[in-house]
Amino acid sequence: MICFNYRIEEKYSLGKALIWGNFCGHLKAAKRSPNRRERLTHLGIALLEFLPIISQIASLFEMIIIRSFGKQNNEVYPKTPINENKQLTKILVKKQQILDNNNIPLTVSPAIPKESYPPNKEICKKWIESHEEKDQPFAQKVIENIQHIRFNQLKEELKECVTELNSIFVSNKIDKYAIGFVVGKSQQWIASLATEHLDIMPSSCFGLGHQGSILGEDVFIKDIETSASEIHEKALVIFDDSSYSGTQIYTSLERLDNELKSNFWIAKRKVYLVIPFLSTKAQTYLNTTFKNFSLTVITSKTSIRMTKEIFTEREIKKLNKIQKGKVCLDSTLCYTDWRFPDTTSTIPLNKGVKTLNKKMEETSVKPTFYQIIPKKIGSCEELGHREVLIN
Repeated sequence: MICFNYRIEEKYSLGKALIWGNFCGHLKAAKRSPNRRERLTHLGIALLEFLPIISQIASLFEMIIIRSFGKQNNEVYPKTPINENKQLTKILVKKQQILDNNNIPLTVSPAIPKESYPPNKEICKKWIESHEEKDQPFAQKVIENIQHIRFNQLKEELKECVTELNSIFVSNKIDKYAIGFVVGKSQQWIASLATEHLDIMPSSCFGLGHQGSILGEDVFIKDIETSASEIHEKALVIFDDSSYSGTQIYTSLERLDNELKSNFWIAKRKVYLVIPFLSTKAQTYLNTTFKNFSLTVITSKTSIRMTKEIFTEREIKKLNKIQKGKVCLDSTLCYTDWRFPDTTSTIPLNKGVKTLNKKMEETSVKPTFYQIIPKKIGSCEELGHREVLIN
């Protein structure tokens, strides 16, 4: 590959070439460069690519040269941690080579939870006994309805979902697609798990972005710099493990819909969302019609149960009384071997047993539901998740 010293850092695309994207890229490069000669060169190219018509011709020529002879300056993103105990077959080795060649930070053999994490029976018993005698039968019902999804169940359901995706690709004659995720989130890990069963590896990747917090301020965080608007594949695939309320995945899809507005020269995209476990509320969110893509949701028959599906209206009132606060009708008692949902998605069982973990006592008193579940749920750090929900 030829090395081009005056290329822009952003990815070259037809869209950027037509709407002064290369011009802006060279202005940014000139501003960043510490070298006077490089600054002047970038400014000269930017001047050439500023004038209408000449700009489009020069930008298209630059894009063709870079794509044909130059290696793109793609940033290397961290992959999902590897499962060192798994022996790679020739097929998996070949799949990993394709992913690496396409600069897609996925691992064909990702780390997995070391064990299953069922509810702690001893603490469950203490939680029930902490209630008044007349409320204990109901407390027993609450414990019995904790929904624990095992990792083995995820593997089985994900395999079936990916098999369905493979069939859709065959029937629709799709041989190229881009995959979207946020680095360090569960989407990347699930996508890595799925690679073992995918018949076709993704040809590129794009960032979904997510809402985060820095010093208490809400900010939009984007890991992979390539946005969906720069992707040329008509088929886009997103993997995720589960959706409780549906708000996060819906927000990601809304953002994706807005990004694809600029792709007026590409036919309406097809987005395939592979997500094994959904609540009924999440399914309702995903029934939305989007302007710039058609959505196909591939999920399993296992549904995440919501409060209103488990308890009667009278029981919910009783739970409110026990909790001394409002219980959301759309909250759940569900968790998995690999990740614990955020507090807005679960019923905070505040009544009863005090926290047994000294570290927790020093920081803040956690709802007792967090003690019912084993301390190292999901081994989030080992799986590459940035959100370590239980430390």
